[in-house]
Amino acid sequence: MIAFNWSEVGGIMANEVDGPVSLPLAANCSRVIVLWLLPAILAGCAHDPPSVTAATLHEIHDVRSRTVPADGSLVRTEGPQRSGFRVQAIWAVQTPSDGAQYLQWLKGRMPDYHITSETASTVTFVKTTGGDAYYIDAAARPTASGVVAEIRFTAEPD
Repeated sequence: MIAFNWSEVGGIMANEVDGPVSLPLAANCSRVIVLWLLPAILAGCAHDPPSVTAATLHEIHDVRSRTVPADGSLVRTEGPQRSGFRVQAIWAVQTPSDGAQYLQWLKGRMPDYHITSETASTVTFVKTTGGDAYYIDAAARPTASGVVAEIRFTAEPD
């Protein structure tokens, strides 16, 4: 334990187990204040990165199940993985329909998400909940047997 006492020469005396240590007040006062305030500053400015929580896993599972039509199949999955402030999962769906048909079907399956952008072969959805934002990016590309759609699910602080 360290006890601080004012010395007669304008410094601080720190009484440690090994004996007193003199710290000049002017040189160390700002360091002490910064060290006391730093945790409060960091806690107030930082947003906790999302972890792969049960709620996020549930959302990924729910969205994944809504992206596979009855005549389709899940052909690839990756994640979920955490990277910095993001949690991401990617999967691919194969279906005999064409890209436009699949994306139209997919839009009907996501009533709780809002469409933020759309082209002939892509659609992006977003949903905010509990301080986090969930994004779904779907990109459909034609194949000889229909379409393969890559779905990218991302969770990040809102």
